[in-house]
Amino acid sequence: MLAQASASQAIKPRSTVLHVGLWIAQVLLFTLFAFAGTLTLFTPIAQLAQTVPWAADVPVALVRFIGFAELAGAIGLLLPSLTRIKPALTPLAALGLAVS
Repeated sequence: MLAQASASQAIKPRSTVLHVGLWIAQVLLFTLFAFAGTLTLFTPIAQLAQTVPWAADVPVALVRFIGFAELAGAIGLLLPSLTRIKPALTPLAALGLAVS
C-alpha cells in the first residue's frame, strides 16, 4: 500500500512538468504561426516578395490563402485546449501545420 502511494506521488510531478511543457510549446508555436500567418495575410505583395522570394512567383490569392491557413492553424493549436471544447482537434491542427 505504501509503495503504491509513493509511486503515484512520483508520477504526479512528472505529469505536471509534461503538462506545463506542452502548454509552453503550444503557446510558442501559436505565436510563431500567428505571426507568420498575419504577416503573409496582411503585408502587401511587393513588400512581402522582398523577404519571401516565392511570393512574387505565385498568384496573390494563393499567398493570402497560405496566410489564412497559417493563422487558422495557429488558432487551432491553442483554442481547443483553452476552451476544453474538442481538445482532440489540437493534434490535428499541429499535424496540418507540420504537413504544410
